[in-house]
Amino acid sequence: TLRVLVIAAATTCASGAALAQTPPGFPADPERSLLERIDLLRREEGTTAEELIDPLRALALQYQESGDHALAVVALQEARQVMRVNYGLSSDSVDDALLLHQQIRSERALGHAERVWDLQQDLVGIARQHLDDRRMLPVFLDLIDDRTDVLAEFRNTNFVDLPAGLFVPCEPSRATGDTRDPRLAALDARACPFGSYRTVVAKLNFDILMHYAEAIEVLVKNGDFASPELRTLERQAMRLPFAGFNRCSGGTLDFFIKQDLVGGCLEPLVRGYFGGYIANVGGRASLLRLVYYEFRSGAPAADRANAIAELADWYVRAEHLNPRSKFSPADEVAAAGYKRALAELLSSNDGPASIARIFSPELPITLPVYEPNPLASVKSSRYIEVGFAITDHGSAEKIEILSRSASVARADEKQLVRLIESASFRPRAIDGELAASAPVVVRYYLPEGAGSDIVSAR
Repeated sequence: TLRVLVIAAATTCASGAALAQTPPGFPADPERSLLERIDLLRREEGTTAEELIDPLRALALQYQESGDHALAVVALQEARQVMRVNYGLSSDSVDDALLLHQQIRSERALGHAERVWDLQQDLVGIARQHLDDRRMLPVFLDLIDDRTDVLAEFRNTNFVDLPAGLFVPCEPSRATGDTRDPRLAALDARACPFGSYRTVVAKLNFDILMHYAEAIEVLVKNGDFASPELRTLERQAMRLPFAGFNRCSGGTLDFFIKQDLVGGCLEPLVRGYFGGYIANVGGRASLLRLVYYEFRSGAPAADRANAIAELADWYVRAEHLNPRSKFSPADEVAAAGYKRALAELLSSNDGPASIARIFSPELPITLPVYEPNPLASVKSSRYIEVGFAITDHGSAEKIEILSRSASVARADEKQLVRLIESASFRPRAIDGELAASAPVVVRYYLPEGAGSDIVSAR
């Protein structure tokens, strides 16, 4: 076959160029050593011997490190073929996923965009069968990065100037007879028969969200609740569009903390009613899990309290984003959460310091904390000093301009007041209790140059 010929050619080239004795004291050429080992195994054990898999994988890595990606692909394809012969055509093992993941790296380097996309779909199918194996985490992290890059390039490029090799998920094309699953099908963006720009963006965002759920699921199934990476992934997922699906309808905080994540309503990746998977990440689900992680990992009281406060923040923000209703329990749930967080802090040794940091910082905490703060940026010579009070519902009241720099216009003041009025804040604590109305004075800094948008605060 072609792969055998290429490996044989590589063996001949390497042995012909390096058959001279290695000078004493010098390490043997690792590529040559692997080629000689592979050749010996083929002669003694046969061309499909299981023992060939590891040296072929190692040889591919050597090729990748030296930039010989075409030879790396051939070595990896042979390794996968040997694996199928020994373990079956549909073994879908972790080792097969790792080989496929390694091959995708070289296919991408060779510019085989369509091949990369198709192999990624195969890889996802295998990796999802082994979510309890931590080695699958890099697979999903790479998929997140890949889809995020594709989305950014697609969104930032004029349709007339779409680059070659940019593959995006497309609706099936009747003209070409494409009958593949529209969620998985992909075509070059320049010829993609997508119904609309929003269709492609939505499909890419859906894929990214799913891969976050899969990555989080791997860490959860491995019980790595103390992992900083787990917390980072949850917070990144909360910034995504469509995040916020919540399978848990009710229950107290203690109820959620005591249940098992795997198989429960807080599991990151859940089976849908009609088959397939649903990404149970973002919004309340991720925030509940962040609380769960702190309690299950034995984190300090300050970390537990901060996670609970961020969950309460979500209810405050949700209440402000939606029309107020006398039937909404959000305010009540948020207040209970903040009180629970304060109780956690009051029982700890560094209670006063933690309360000040979480509930009474000099700069009021603008919600949501995982999004860029619209009222914070870099310090400048232009500023407006404002006094206002933060209610226990997270709203600003009694807003008053106290002073400003000479270069600030009246329009700047009005814009800042509108921003403060529309913002949500974490309620503040006074003497260890939530204050019904806590006064603050903040100096907000404006970017240099008249007419610039607001704003930063210090």
